[in-house]
Amino acid sequence: MSDADGAGMVSVFLRHGSDVLLCRRSEAVGSGSGRWGVVAGHAGGDPERLAREAVREGTGLDPGDCSPVRRGASFPVEDPDHGAWRVHPVLFDCPTREVTTNRGTAAQEWVQPTAILDRETVPWLWESYRRVAPTVAAVREDREHGSEYVSRRAVEVLRDAAAALAAGVDAPVAVPDGEGEDEWSRLTALAAGLLGARASIAVVANRVNRVTFEARGDREASAVRHAAERLLAGLDDARIEAPDALRGATVATLSRSGTVRDLLARCDPTEVVIAESRPGGEGRAAGAALADTLAVDVTLCGDAGIAHASTPATPTRCWSARTPCSRTGAWSTRSGLGRWRAPPPHRTCPSTSRPTLTRSRRRGTGSTSSRATRTSCSGPTRRPRWGSNSRRST
Repeated sequence: MSDADGAGMVSVFLRHGSDVLLCRRSEAVGSGSGRWGVVAGHAGGDPERLAREAVREGTGLDPGDCSPVRRGASFPVEDPDHGAWRVHPVLFDCPTREVTTNRGTAAQEWVQPTAILDRETVPWLWESYRRVAPTVAAVREDREHGSEYVSRRAVEVLRDAAAALAAGVDAPVAVPDGEGEDEWSRLTALAAGLLGARASIAVVANRVNRVTFEARGDREASAVRHAAERLLAGLDDARIEAPDALRGATVATLSRSGTVRDLLARCDPTEVVIAESRPGGEGRAAGAALADTLAVDVTLCGDAGIAHASTPATPTRCWSARTPCSRTGAWSTRSGLGRWRAPPPHRTCPSTSRPTLTRSRRRGTGSTSSRATRTSCSGPTRRPRWGSNSRRST
């Protein structure tokens, strides 16, 4: 049986925070009754589409509200009672833990995935999770989420590897050898790799170091697992309350942050101003997402102009739907129902009053001179010229 024919079943992991939904199979199912599994469905086509159907049927959730995270490589399963088939693992982030299971589920529980190793489960469950679990590469390459999300995934990588070493099963990631062959040495080498993966995010280092610090006394894989599980459970229990000062206020924010997004949804501001966050431009996607979810004005502005745009008493011509840039008219946002037109890159805006350095080279000499000028959106932007044939300064 090949991967292409899609025959078999989809194994759907729904994740909320750091927990996944496990379902105990009832007597109504054909096999594995009494064992723990996840939302599943028969696969006879596109696995992701079938996974969404399984989410709707098995939990009552709208699959459109769940964000696809990863589709793992399928693998074969040999069952002496039911023959051979392929399992197609899929992972979704889920916005809620309130689910309504069907008659195929006798009980359901949100637990950390490492609990799979402690329970009587369907035989392929850990292998399914292993193929969609977070990895060092995913932590390194994630440019879609904020520091809280990325740092949580980093701790989960360490937790899963420690749990696998302690249980003697395959880990979701390759655990390096470290300075020795013992579990502690290998896990600290993995922790060092996680620190290097996102060295610019301090909270990744804080959380990974906290796990290894708490486990340093026992220096065993089980100690690392439990330290990571305690830290992640504390994150799921924590809730940042919206300060009263933010209610009905203009709120300025930077880049992309799930924590900030959830906070804004509860504090009911009158306007949100978000900076582009160059060079990556994460603020653009974050602004679009906020415009989709918040019934308030959402304004995108340049990084240097956020102080002007977020001060209501200061007249500004920052980029918004009400006062578009007079030069291009293209910088715009829409509030309320989330219609959002992402602006194109642009050199300057009068709200920032940002000096732009232009250079010129005198004819016949090798020297250069520099001067600061201020440009405006009301006319064409003057671009610097550079070369020995320049006859005048720009």
